[in-house]
Amino acid sequence: MDPVQSLVNGAIVAVAAGVVGLLIHGFRREMREAIVGLETRFEAKLGETRDELRGEIGALRQEMRSELAQVRDELKVLRSDLTLVALAVGAKPHAQNA
Repeated sequence: MDPVQSLVNGAIVAVAAGVVGLLIHGFRREMREAIVGLETRFEAKLGETRDELRGEIGALRQEMRSELAQVRDELKVLRSDLTLVALAVGAKPHAQNA
């Protein structure tokens, strides 16, 4: 009876190992598919974020150019006003450096 019981026990262990192997294989496949799905969503979100940042950077550049142009215009007016004040107090005009 001992050899028969050993064969039965071996068969049970083999079947249990096969079931566990199939479960692990299925779990690994599901995990792999989940990871691929996450990667795809992450890459899509990263692309959207990159596009949004490029748009915002472009808008900021345009705003800075506009602000810089205003500052330059204000400096021209200030320089003109300072020249008029200097001439009013008797300063001699200098040659312009072009």
